[in-house]
Amino acid sequence: MRKRDFRCFLFAGQEISVSATIQNPGHLDNNLLLALLVLWGLIASAVTESTHAALFGEIYLTNYHHRKTHSWDITVPRGFALKLHFRHFDSLASSACLQQYVEAFAERQRLGKFCGNRTSTRMHHPSSKLTASGSHVVKLRVRCHSLDEESRRKFSLFYEAVDIDECVPRLEMETVCDHFCHNYIGGYQCYCRKGYSLQSNKRTCKVKDCGIPEGLENCGYEYVTAQNVTLLASVIKFKCDQRYYVMVGGGDGLYTCEANGKWMNSKVGETLPSCEPVCGKPAEPPSFRQRILGGIPAEEGNFPWHVYFETTVCGGALLSDRWVLTSASCVERQRALRMFAGGSDRNALGRWRLLEAEEVLPHPLYAQPPSHRPPADFDNDIALIKLKRKVGMGPTISPICLPAKHPKYQAGAGKVGYVSGFGRTERFAQSDVLMYTLIPVVGMSECRNVSGPGRAASLTENMLCAGSTGVDACTGDGGGAFVLEDPLGSNTYYVAGIVSWGFSCGTYGVYTNVINYLEWIKSTMAGGIAAGPAK
Repeated sequence: MRKRDFRCFLFAGQEISVSATIQNPGHLDNNLLLALLVLWGLIASAVTESTHAALFGEIYLTNYHHRKTHSWDITVPRGFALKLHFRHFDSLASSACLQQYVEAFAERQRLGKFCGNRTSTRMHHPSSKLTASGSHVVKLRVRCHSLDEESRRKFSLFYEAVDIDECVPRLEMETVCDHFCHNYIGGYQCYCRKGYSLQSNKRTCKVKDCGIPEGLENCGYEYVTAQNVTLLASVIKFKCDQRYYVMVGGGDGLYTCEANGKWMNSKVGETLPSCEPVCGKPAEPPSFRQRILGGIPAEEGNFPWHVYFETTVCGGALLSDRWVLTSASCVERQRALRMFAGGSDRNALGRWRLLEAEEVLPHPLYAQPPSHRPPADFDNDIALIKLKRKVGMGPTISPICLPAKHPKYQAGAGKVGYVSGFGRTERFAQSDVLMYTLIPVVGMSECRNVSGPGRAASLTENMLCAGSTGVDACTGDGGGAFVLEDPLGSNTYYVAGIVSWGFSCGTYGVYTNVINYLEWIKSTMAGGIAAGPAK
């Protein structure tokens, strides 16, 4: 018996590993259309760097023998298939490839039989099933069968990695993408029609769902279209808790679920509305009966903005659900304030709403060390208090409006407004119930005449005078709001002044003129740098 000789050569364009199985070849099968072989290996699992994957190479096998099996593992990059063909094939002729043949397999798929003597013969494309390989390592097996155990045959097999067009529909396979597919070298990308979104599997599409709108404070919504349906083209309408809140920034409140997956308003886009407290509209508007010195108690709801300061026995006014306006002299050097809102009887504070201060902010031109300020200097006597948490609005709690920067909101002489508080009455005792009166604004020249020469110099343009003989705010009323009816809106009130100081109870009272501090108030409440009026 002759000595058997086996030789195998592997040439690759990139770093690879290869596996195949061979047995003795025979005659080339004419039914295979000149023996064209293409192996498509679909790669789904991840591989290492693409420079370590096979892009092309060649297997050269000589002197293979009967019943010898050899295999190669060929690694290709993600998104590529393996295409291979024989450049040279040397085998004995065999009728119908029954006696002498080479049989090739990829994974568990049989590629075909090959036999006879052919050179540079390409093989057929395999069926679509051959493209279903789930591994990036394609196992190529070539098995030989020959009656001649002493045969010396050889072949040269060239392979290359080629891009898979995953977007091309294949027989007996569902499409890769639900809607649209874009193929690129090494992979593909699925896209959806307008109004649909790509799911987590990156293949299937689902109609857009805007989801349940995020919760808004003091604001609800109702379904305009189908109940509890938040899909594309659904419509909802936001509504504030009536009557103590008003919608801001939401247009008409109607929002539609658009193709971008967001609730959109035709006027303001995706910006959702906010509900802010209605200001200056008491549930029970006050009516003038008597003066505060000897006057009558206020009914609950007459002055829903009034805040009682238990710590300093002062007053203040809600400007929003988070801010209180008062005089700086009431909170000077005070940081831990206990305040109450929503009631009218100091002996029943358990029925009130407790308010706690997070930050006390006197006006920067007032918040100087007392040694740097004359004792009688109450200029810039204004402060803001930021609450630790928002307070809910209702019939007994709601804010007062700020004036507009307009001449009609100037508190000129002769205008009449309300002042409320727990200050001293004509009996010179602190009132246990909230009192109020109606007082007129007095010209500054008249106020100076009453004040006397010693106090006239303390009056500035940042102040206003109000009151009449026997009708005035008094000790304990400090920080409370002096309110006027809005000149442009009926039954709406704005804060014109803050009780600051006075000459004596029952004469004229001096108030901080709020309209001069609008910029500082709004800037502070917005978190900006506060600016005060010119001195």
